Amino acid sequence: MLRSFSVGVVAAVAATIPLIVVVPAAAAPADEAVSVPAAAWTPGQVNRAVVGGAPPAGRAQKSRPAPVSESGAQSWACTSSSWGVLPDYSMERFKISDRLQAGVNLANGNLWIDHRDLTVRGTGLNMNLRHSYGYYGEWHLNAGRDMGLELRTNEVLMPVDGGACATFPRNADGTYGVARNGVRASMTKNVGGSYTARFFDSGETWSYNADGWLLNRADRNGNTITYFYNSDGSLASMADTQGRVTTFVTTNGHITKITDPSGAVAGEYTYDANSRLTRLTDRDGKAVSFTYNADGQIATITDQIDRSWSVEFSNYGDVTKLTVPRQAGAVSASFAYDTPVADKTTYTDPNGNKTIYTFEEIEGRQISAQDALGHTQSQTWTANSDLQTTTDGLNNSTTGSYDTLNNLISTKLPTGATSTIGYTNTALPNLPTSVKDPAGNEITREYDRAGNVTKVRSVQLDANLDYRSYSSPKNLLDFRLDANGKRTTFGYDQAGNLTTVTPPEPLGVTRIGYDSLSRITSVTNGNNKRVDYAYDKLDRVVAISSSGTTLQSMTYNELGNLVTRSTPGVTTRFTYDTYPSSSLITSAKRTQGGATETVSYNYDQAGNLTSLTDPAGTHTYAFDAAYRLTSLKDAFGQTTTFGYDNADRRISSTFPGAGSQTNVYDKAGRLTSLTAKNTGGTELLKATYNYTLGNGVDSDQLQSKTIAGTTTAYTYDALKHLKTAGSTSFTVDNADNITNLAGTAHTVNAANQLTAADGDNLGYDKAGNLTSASVSSMAHEYSATNQLLRSTSSGTETFKADYDTTDQTQPRTITENLNGNTTTRVFTNTAVGLTTVAENGVRTSVARDPRGTLITEKVGEARFNFITDNQGSVLATLDTTGKVTATFTYNPYGVVTVTGASAIHRFRYLGGYTLRNGQNHFGYRYYNPTWGRFTAPDPTGQERNSYAYSQADPINNSDPTGGSTGSTWGAAVGGLVGGIVVGGLAASCPLTAGAGCVGAGIVMGGLGGAAGAGLGSSIGGGTREEVRDDGLSGGALGAFGAGGKFVKGLKDLL
Repeated sequence: MLRSFSVGVVAAVAATIPLIVVVPAAAAPADEAVSVPAAAWTPGQVNRAVVGGAPPAGRAQKSRPAPVSESGAQSWACTSSSWGVLPDYSMERFKISDRLQAGVNLANGNLWIDHRDLTVRGTGLNMNLRHSYGYYGEWHLNAGRDMGLELRTNEVLMPVDGGACATFPRNADGTYGVARNGVRASMTKNVGGSYTARFFDSGETWSYNADGWLLNRADRNGNTITYFYNSDGSLASMADTQGRVTTFVTTNGHITKITDPSGAVAGEYTYDANSRLTRLTDRDGKAVSFTYNADGQIATITDQIDRSWSVEFSNYGDVTKLTVPRQAGAVSASFAYDTPVADKTTYTDPNGNKTIYTFEEIEGRQISAQDALGHTQSQTWTANSDLQTTTDGLNNSTTGSYDTLNNLISTKLPTGATSTIGYTNTALPNLPTSVKDPAGNEITREYDRAGNVTKVRSVQLDANLDYRSYSSPKNLLDFRLDANGKRTTFGYDQAGNLTTVTPPEPLGVTRIGYDSLSRITSVTNGNNKRVDYAYDKLDRVVAISSSGTTLQSMTYNELGNLVTRSTPGVTTRFTYDTYPSSSLITSAKRTQGGATETVSYNYDQAGNLTSLTDPAGTHTYAFDAAYRLTSLKDAFGQTTTFGYDNADRRISSTFPGAGSQTNVYDKAGRLTSLTAKNTGGTELLKATYNYTLGNGVDSDQLQSKTIAGTTTAYTYDALKHLKTAGSTSFTVDNADNITNLAGTAHTVNAANQLTAADGDNLGYDKAGNLTSASVSSMAHEYSATNQLLRSTSSGTETFKADYDTTDQTQPRTITENLNGNTTTRVFTNTAVGLTTVAENGVRTSVARDPRGTLITEKVGEARFNFITDNQGSVLATLDTTGKVTATFTYNPYGVVTVTGASAIHRFRYLGGYTLRNGQNHFGYRYYNPTWGRFTAPDPTGQERNSYAYSQADPINNSDPTGGSTGSTWGAAVGGLVGGIVVGGLAASCPLTAGAGCVGAGIVMGGLGGAAGAGLGSSIGGGTREEVRDDGLSGGALGAFGAGGKFVKGLKDLL
């Protein structure tokens, strides 16, 4: 496995600190009050007075030494293609804080440092300021003359965010070709001599004058960030898309102060006598400092908590060693290069394990990686630096094809499943207009002149799936019609901030308030319940309140890690240590009423989880040199071992004394069979999976499965909804609503709410929460932030819950009263998921691997082993002698049929916890498998239907988070592309890497990362561009560098 850090562990650890800014949720009232932290900060009224004007004529004077270019506006100069980060660069990234990161270019050893100075949410474009360090000891600001073009005779070099340069070759006719290095952008020299760069996927444009000075950036709708200069060419001010002005102070040719639109000092900068940046201070007064060696290269980075990161270089200027200041003792990563041509790099991680990377000699693109066990993965590129093939350790290749405009036009799995993408809009030739999946289902997409999606349509159904209309002057989304023609309307203030969302009735209007920097300060839901948010100076949420009561408060350390989370009566404190990948949690101590509970974590020097201690005891993990889990010694005394193939797929799990589970995969990495045997070799259970259509063509959806000798065949409609499962049929409307489930009619209203099923009439509040069911006279009560708190049946309490967070991700206790039997559960949530449940005082504990998969279980004093399927659902439990004690069979939507002593096993569908009432707790929401739906709308806003489960394809998709549908087997190219098109989601990153924002989500990993950045940062003024650049720094197309980066394959780039 070509990675040096366990991505699953890192993502899971991040997820243990729940996403607290998803629109929203609240803890149950308790006795102890929570106060707003002193760090809460409210910005003042904004400045709208521009300072400066047009850039000076001719070449700008350089404020510090830089190589001489032929002409243009350069201060910082594009002298080397190895600066910064570009889509085809392979980077080893080190996250220092939530605002600071470092990276090493694995091809050439270049050191890259990136600091986010300021982010202000805007309309269409956020205003982001970043300082980046690159080759020759140069620092780059992504604004002003550092962004000026370098105009050469045969090419134009364009600096991009992060300090890299995109190269546009000049054609014989005087026009310019598409940018190299995978930057999907064009350069046009306009009449009069000015220049315009346009990014294909986002539609963003950057405008320059004839001397190459950057004048403005604009989104596809013309919302513009404008730059203003002093007479000496230094940056004086910039106005964001809402007219708010950020100002700059330049001293002796260097920016020494940045003042944000509210008047707060956002950054202060100190330089040494050699004009090198030595210290930068953020808006909260926290500083990062740098020292340099005799060659002018950065030698140390002292972070915000005064820990020193050190860097060593070869005589050629390549990074050879980077030392991480871990509290438990510093650790180092080292790099060795072939010289003088660096076409091979050996990376040695802090554990001493080596990964060898091979690069093209001329272009420097990564073509292979060999892990410490000798397993090799490879990839090939097009001339434009688009991934053409990715090949795993078993020589299975995924292939992409491109047209002459470098648009991806098809993808083919190793098993043959092929999806095609069409581009027929001549005015917007780089935006996809159709996608056809392996089964031939085709979805089309239309755009307005600016490139905004206006219509998504199914060819087979001859029906609109999504219709959108935009309004001037900012061309913002005015209304949207879903696949059933139901309208959602959006309202804005004069600046362009979204202020109202009016969904179809009976849902109520959601109202959103902002501070002067466009950070969301209040959300009033359809029930007219308002939740308020407070932030610190670095845009981190520090308090969530409602009706004058603080529901949750948070404090952070200087690196941006959450260190305390308090809800009424409960405080949880987190500790961390620094590892190459990021800060990793080392303990979570929960205190309530004087009682404490601590979960602790240990890691090896590279950041792999080596032990987890919860109330059940300590679980210990061991890895091979490629960082594949080889054994798990659970807290119950058993050591389970694991085996893998050369493509890093788990092929065996061996339970001592009980037996084993073996897995077989096809060339695309999809599970094709699993077999459970006892130690004597007797087969206990077998399941097989088939993806081939009746005509022999490979598909991207499961066609049939056989479990314990019973075969179920599946068919799907033109929108990839499940249509039949064996003799059971399903009818789904175009908006993903089940209208008939196995013969039971479902009535759905305009808001996609199930209102009647099997004689049961259902009611909802105006926020969308299920409040009543007629058959059982059931009533449900919710908190101000939409947590299910209490349920009654004919006035008798049947359900009661309290939570440790302001959403439903961290339930602490749930009490159920069914048929006169009361069950109270106390939950312990950890970085790998729920691991301990005390039910009426009897503890059930499970051991999970670092990715959260269930492995073993202890109920009271009895121990069991889990047999799990391709979705993570439990198929059977084995006792310690290899006897099957219980089996679990699921209908497509998760209704379970059990045999044996199954009542004691509550971890079932998708590995989630099943309540006595039959519902599953999945992350943010409760799921009712009988209805095949969630009981409340998606709080993250990521689903196209807020209630539907897995987009009505529970066979190939799953949603254990309650917030985001994902492919079960991770290789559904057609499904992924179709989903993107059906959702009408165009990439919105200014600089895309082919993967665009989707790639960034992959890099961040898990709900705690992807949703946290995409939602949490966004709501607080953070930046999706930062997420994108995290992706560009080694994950989205870095492909398989060390540090958690490996061959993703083309399927992950869609």
